[in-house]
Amino acid sequence: MRHTITEQYIRAGIARKSGKGLMIEIAGGSFFITPDEMPALMGDRPAEVVNHAGETEGTAWLSPVVSSRKLELTAMIRKKLYVLAYRDVNRLLSGACRDALVREFIPC
Repeated sequence: MRHTITEQYIRAGIARKSGKGLMIEIAGGSFFITPDEMPALMGDRPAEVVNHAGETEGTAWLSPVVSSRKLELTAMIRKKLYVLAYRDVNRLLSGACRDALVREFIPC
């Protein structure tokens, strides 16, 4: 019998545009990628994820899934991994949508 490694994603919260950055609401908490961090994030470098007080809560980066194209925004916040589709990031930042689904990655 063969065993395969599977991945599971569960609904974790929502992301919204916040100024020129992003706000991620997860489990009653709000976390931000500030406008100062967005150029680093879009330039293939990690960005800090902060809380309301400006304290670092984690890191976010754009990650390829299968190819070299950026397909997801991945954020490690409080030792949990969250994922937001890259097309949703672009839609949020351009104002094409008001919010987008954030999923939590659960390895099985």
